Amino acid sequence: MDAAVREPDNALLVLGKVAPHVAVLFYGENMVMSGLVDCFKELEEGHHVLAVHKEEAAWRIEEEYREQLAGLTRKTESKEQKMTEQWTAKHLRLTKFLEQVGCRSRRAEQNGG
Repeated sequence: MDAAVREPDNALLVLGKVAPHVAVLFYGENMVMSGLVDCFKELEEGHHVLAVHKEEAAWRIEEEYREQLAGLTRKTESKEQKMTEQWTAKHLRLTKFLEQVGCRSRRAEQNGG
């Protein structure tokens, strides 16, 4: 039995007479492997949860950006409409003013002025 303990290859061949500490090693290795498998499962689950969370976050951010862009577009169109109306009103006033000035100049020219 001592020979089996000193030489692990011999201990593996003799299944019925496995030294107690060799059995503990196998049990310990199984526990380590089981622990590693559990850790990998948790890691995979965590990775999956993170991937799902990332997709959901990206979707929410894209939706927020779409809403913000739509809001900015509406504001821009509204401002553009107001500016167009202001420009039209100013243009109309300027046109009327030039017509009045032009009419006075022509009247002055007609009267010999």
